Amino acid sequence: MPSYSEFADGMADLQTFNASAFIGDATCHQRLCNLILALAATHNDLHDCDLAMAFLKPQAPSGEVRRTIHWAKHLGICQHVVRHYHAINFEVLRLIRENAALLDDAFLSNVIKQLPKGARASWAAIVSVATGGRDKSDVGRYLQMVRDKVGAHYDAARIGAGYRLKFSDEATEQPLISRGTESLKTRFYFADGAIEGAIFMHEDLTLVQDSMLGKTEVFGQINESIYWLVVNFILKRAGSFRNFVEASDAQPPKPPRC
Repeated sequence: MPSYSEFADGMADLQTFNASAFIGDATCHQRLCNLILALAATHNDLHDCDLAMAFLKPQAPSGEVRRTIHWAKHLGICQHVVRHYHAINFEVLRLIRENAALLDDAFLSNVIKQLPKGARASWAAIVSVATGGRDKSDVGRYLQMVRDKVGAHYDAARIGAGYRLKFSDEATEQPLISRGTESLKTRFYFADGAIEGAIFMHEDLTLVQDSMLGKTEVFGQINESIYWLVVNFILKRAGSFRNFVEASDAQPPKPPRC
């Protein structure tokens, strides 16, 4: 499994661009600049989830899934990361819904026209679901699940219903707990099970199972559409990217201004 340094070494080289790209002017409103900046932040958060899963998956216990501490802990953490995928994508939907007035902006429309075909289709699905519609694509179906079923991260009533569903038959599924003397030695596995039960109450079980296991491709499709939207926006505003020379130990960077 690659180390963190190896992951960092695999990143594309640093580049920079004219900072005015995200400062509004007569051709592009500041509110649109703000929206694209916020979407860029969601891209980074989804990237971090991808990195977390890349580190977690190779650490799975050997053999088939069993009711053991090692498997319960591993699956609980993986579920936590996947729930962050759901939460971030819920925020993407909220962000677009709250900025719906900008969706017909001429500058944004020109940026969207330049997206690759797949990214443009994913963006259309995101916008459709964010504004209350439905979309039959995999991205649309997943986001509808996020919007309607799993967006509320800690919906107490739904979690309670999930618990009753998960542990209704103690002969096959018993609530588990590790009671340690400190936080790192303690986990309420039954709460993981309640969340799992709440999510599995959705009618599209195949979609749910794939998303909970991090197997679905829609995470990447959503993030790809955001990537191209941000990059094309910068190109349209700044004209180009320029190579950036990383600071060396001999020439430390200047501290940021407060």
